Amino acid sequence: MTGELVPDLRRVRADPRHDALVHSLGVMLLAWTLLALGALLVPWLGRASALFVSFASAAGLMLAVRPARGERAARPRVVVSAFLAGFASYPAWVVGIAVIGIGLGLPARLPEPPGGGSPLLWAAVLLLAPLFEELLYRERLLPAFRARLGTPIAIAFSSLLFALPHLEPWNVLGAFVVGLMLGAAYTRTRCTALCIAFHAGLNSACLVSGVPPVDPVLEPVTSAIAGSVLLMLSLRWARGRRQGGRGVAASIGMAPDRANGSLRRARRTRNRIDGERLGVVRQRGLEPPRGCPRQPLKGKQKRVTC
Repeated sequence: MTGELVPDLRRVRADPRHDALVHSLGVMLLAWTLLALGALLVPWLGRASALFVSFASAAGLMLAVRPARGERAARPRVVVSAFLAGFASYPAWVVGIAVIGIGLGLPARLPEPPGGGSPLLWAAVLLLAPLFEELLYRERLLPAFRARLGTPIAIAFSSLLFALPHLEPWNVLGAFVVGLMLGAAYTRTRCTALCIAFHAGLNSACLVSGVPPVDPVLEPVTSAIAGSVLLMLSLRWARGRRQGGRGVAASIGMAPDRANGSLRRARRTRNRIDGERLGVVRQRGLEPPRGCPRQPLKGKQKRVTC
């Protein structure tokens, strides 16, 4: 029995997808530890300062372990439209999550008033929390799960892990539902900045309006329409940013512009080597030997490849 299991275990350990998933889960546990330590500091530092310290530590961890991907920065219109989509759609999210929670039989939650004016609280909720959560759950955990389990299960698992640290049942439900949407958006665009901006927009609306929103600017239906339109624009612009090298660039983990440049250099090198090895026929219209394809070079040059 042992002899049959050892080869399987070796294959699992040698699988890079397994290594990436284990490493991502280890980073997640370390980030959760930092959040727990921050919660222990609340009696001494206060809620705003403790949140800032824990979120800043987790964000620093995610930036420190983030691999260099060589991607271009997201366009400002992608970030702005995603932020406005999150902010505008907040009343619609509250109504939708309330309907789901009532259907699941969750007890009524206590209302949360709009946030105070503490700069540390605003910095923690608007900047640090979206930054470290999207870097962890969308950029790191989602691709690791996706390589092993497929896209739908990966989105569900990463959203569940994103929701669990929120602890309170209504917050867990809301985070899970929003995580599903953010996971789908990330798999379509591979744009972390879009997810961070949308997350920050939702958090800012929550701080400004409270839970449930007090005197919302938009009605739920109008909020859903406005948020959907803005999000669709952001997704379209983010996808357009990646179209240049979509196939090869995505497969090798390189930005489209760098991938296209590398391909052009490889083609030039291949043409030069082939020309040196096989010779270049400079007469226009010369037919290659039978059964040998002819590949044109620049200008009047013809290359015989057999």
